[in-house]
Amino acid sequence: MMRELLNNFFTKDEQKAIIFVIVVLLIGKVLYGEFIKEKNIRDTREAKTTFLKQTAKSKNSMGKFVKVSINTGTDVELEKVPGIGSKTAERIIAYRNKEGKFRKLTDIMKVKGIGDKKYKKLEKYIKL
Repeated sequence: MMRELLNNFFTKDEQKAIIFVIVVLLIGKVLYGEFIKEKNIRDTREAKTTFLKQTAKSKNSMGKFVKVSINTGTDVELEKVPGIGSKTAERIIAYRNKEGKFRKLTDIMKVKGIGDKKYKKLEKYIKL
């Protein structure tokens, strides 16, 4: 059907030109889509790196790191701590709601996903 339509309205040279234009447009769309995807990934990485650096550098007037309370911190506050993402923040709050307040800082290791290694990274950013 498409072949008949092309044969009835266009010469062979015009048909070749139309097919060429369509192929070029399709290739351009694919390449542009890949370019945009890569650019978004790169921008996301840069934004995350910048945010983590700024969070790590944020200090109060005493020159110490601003610490987030694991007993009272909201999910937004907890996510500002380097190493705590949205899932971990949700788990901390769920644990806190179920088990009650954390008695000591090391109790945070009872939360799924926080072990010795992660605790050592978080320790300077959290408080009771």
